[in-house]
Amino acid sequence: MHFAELREDKQIIIGLLHLGGLRTALYNHLFAKSRNGVTILRIEDTDQIRKVDSSVESLIEDLAWCGIKFDEGPYYQSERIELYKKYGQQLVEEGKAYYCFCTKMRLELLKREAQKSGEIHKYDNACRHLTQKDIDEKLGKGEIPCIRFKLSSIKEEIMDLIQNSYVSDIASSEGDPVIMKADGFPTYHFANVIDDHLMNITHVLRGVEWQLSTSKHILLYRALNWKPPIYGHFPLLLNSDGTKLSKRQGDVHICGLRKEGYFPNAILNFIIRYGGGFDIQQKEKDIKIFTMDELYKKFNISRIKQASSRISMDKLVDYNNLEIMRLTHSSEGMDELVMLVQEAINKAHKERRINGDINLTPENIKIIIQRLKGRFSRVEDIVSEKFDFLWVWNNKFTFAKNEDIDIMEKFLLESDGIEWNIDELKKFINEFSRRDGQNFSHLMQLFRIVLIERKSGPSIPEILDLLGKDSVHGRIKNAIIKSKNNHNGVKEIADG
Repeated sequence: MHFAELREDKQIIIGLLHLGGLRTALYNHLFAKSRNGVTILRIEDTDQIRKVDSSVESLIEDLAWCGIKFDEGPYYQSERIELYKKYGQQLVEEGKAYYCFCTKMRLELLKREAQKSGEIHKYDNACRHLTQKDIDEKLGKGEIPCIRFKLSSIKEEIMDLIQNSYVSDIASSEGDPVIMKADGFPTYHFANVIDDHLMNITHVLRGVEWQLSTSKHILLYRALNWKPPIYGHFPLLLNSDGTKLSKRQGDVHICGLRKEGYFPNAILNFIIRYGGGFDIQQKEKDIKIFTMDELYKKFNISRIKQASSRISMDKLVDYNNLEIMRLTHSSEGMDELVMLVQEAINKAHKERRINGDINLTPENIKIIIQRLKGRFSRVEDIVSEKFDFLWVWNNKFTFAKNEDIDIMEKFLLESDGIEWNIDELKKFINEFSRRDGQNFSHLMQLFRIVLIERKSGPSIPEILDLLGKDSVHGRIKNAIIKSKNNHNGVKEIADG
């Protein structure tokens, strides 16, 4: 094999990209790049019932978002129909395929009979034996046939790059398969073989659900006198309960994970945790994160797992948290986080942004991100109700009692010289609350209402730490000034 000529195929069936499809795309991409080959993208859009035009753009966008770009393509199979017709007709003329006129009703009856008798359902190859006269008569009546391929026995071992070698005599378990449908479109199996050959594909890496079809594909290659590519089949990804991961599950679609605030690098590292394929020593409880460049260097196809893996979506949260931590360690990463936070705040607090009540300067956002580091797993968490006091402040609060003003003025004076971190703040608040026989519950409630305008939320030391000294002192001073200018206090602080 000449690596310079290596061409890795990633064929994608139309639909939303999900974790299983992303894993296949990622490993194809890494395999080709690790051998100086090229990766092509082919879109299987010959199923007119399942075809959704907008899904192609969404799929390509999601792949690019994950850092997976293709050297060639996309090639659309629907634009190559004449090629498939040509080779389908060639096989008919060579006696390796035949016209089939069986109706849907007859095929359904065959299925029901097999179910009743407990036998394996397969086509009975009835149209194999039609004479040319029979065919001409049916064509003359306007009957439109499909084309079926004549299966033959294959009993030698089939080698697999990932799984163990195996024997699959497809002719003993299936009837002759359709390769060209009556509507003129090819089946996946036939179009796949034609395209792989014409595009000089040397390796095909796909899910293990296609493994049993490999013998069918090899027989098609032989019938066309072509050399088949090397195949490798990835194991299944399973839900935590052992059921198969399905693209019908909304929580496994990449577009959905994007909207939920997960980072592409977190998703990729989450996938490789369960798929293997890398020279990485990592214990089960360890969570490490690698960039795409690092994955290029560490990829090793011989280390891909053979057995199915159960995934836990909870782990994705951990990887996202780790990716956020990684981004905070570089100026480029921090700039990306700042931009995302600004967008999230503008969306969540549009009216306050217009009124100019929120400080969205990059400097302020960077400070808050650093303070929150390790406490949030998605950018959206920062603008959630739990932390909205960081961005939204009414600044209209006034004290109803002079005693409360006195307490806050003492706090401003005595806290001015302390080291402002969570541990020191806990210690200071405990000591401050014991002085002058203050009611601890009332004091905590007072802090909450003044600083975040609610009676529940994070602990007071946490609120003080997150807001920072300047913001805390600023909010308290603002309330004191307004209260002294307004003797008719507008809000009451209830004891307890």
